[in-house]
Amino acid sequence: MATLNNNTSSSVAEEDINRHKSFKLYQTIAYVVCVVTCHLGLYLGLIALFYCWFVGSILGLSYAISALMNSICSFFVFWHLKGQTPNDLERRDYLVCCINGALIFGSFLGIKSHEIQLMIDPQTPTGDWFTRVYSVIHILFFITLSIVKLALSTKLKSKSLFYDTLASITGIVLSIALILRDRISISNGEKEIIGFLCMLTVISLPIISFKLIFIGIVYQNKLYRQSLRQESNNTYISVHTTLLSSSHTHGIP
Repeated sequence: MATLNNNTSSSVAEEDINRHKSFKLYQTIAYVVCVVTCHLGLYLGLIALFYCWFVGSILGLSYAISALMNSICSFFVFWHLKGQTPNDLERRDYLVCCINGALIFGSFLGIKSHEIQLMIDPQTPTGDWFTRVYSVIHILFFITLSIVKLALSTKLKSKSLFYDTLASITGIVLSIALILRDRISISNGEKEIIGFLCMLTVISLPIISFKLIFIGIVYQNKLYRQSLRQESNNTYISVHTTLLSSSHTHGIP
C-alpha cells in the first residue's frame, strides 16, 4: 500500500514538473515572438513614417502609426510575459489589458478616421509601388506572427496576448482591404463590399479596446475587494485578541 502511494506521488510530481517545463517553454517562445513583433513593428513604422514625410502619403502615415502602436502593445505584452511566478504573470496580464485597451482605442481614434474617409470618398489607384510592397511585407510578417501568438495565448491562458493578436489580425484584414480598394482598379460593387468589410473591421477595434479595459477593471476591483476583506479580517482578529487578552488580564486575582 505504501509502495502504491509512493508511486502515485511520484507520478503526480513528475506530471507537475513536465507541466511546468511546458509552460516555461511556451512562455519563452511567446516572449521571443513578442520581442520580434515589437522590433518589426517599430522598424516598419519608422520606415513608413519617413516615407510619409518625403512623399506626403496619408495612407503611409496610417500604416506608420498602426505599426508603431502594435509595437508598443507588443512591448507591454512581453513585459507581462517576464513574470516569474503564476501570480505575477496573472497580475501583469490584467494590468497590460488596461494599458493595451487604451492604446488600441487611441489607435482607432488616430488612424481609422482616414480609413473611414477612404470608405466614404475612395481614391483612384495611385500606382505607389513602395506602399504596395511595404503593405504586402507588413501583412505577411504579421499574419505569421499572429498565428503563432494566437496559439501561444491559448497555451499560456494570456488574455492580453490573445486580444493583442486579435487587434493585429484586425489591422491585417483592414490593410488587405485597403490595398484592394486603393491600389487596384475594381468595380463599384466590389468596392462597396470591401467598404462594408472595412467598416466591420473598424467597429471591432473599439469593441476589443473596451473588452480589454473591462477585463482589467474587473480584476482590479476583485483585488480591491479581497484587500478590504483581508483588512477587515485582520482588524477583527486584532480586536478579538485584544479583548481576550484584556479579559484574561482582568480575570487574574
